[in-house]
Amino acid sequence: MSFTVRELPKAKQDKRSIFRWLNERSLAGAASWLDAYDGRGAGRVRSAR
Repeated sequence: MSFTVRELPKAKQDKRSIFRWLNERSLAGAASWLDAYDGRGAGRVRSAR
């Protein structure tokens, strides 16, 4: 089954805000969070099935 996920404008704004806050503290941490959020690499969320 395929599906499409779209971020709402408020979610996009929150994502940018969180990324900026993290980036001020740790570039690596911000990059890791963004990878996990976007479902790439080691941060990929897997189905519980």
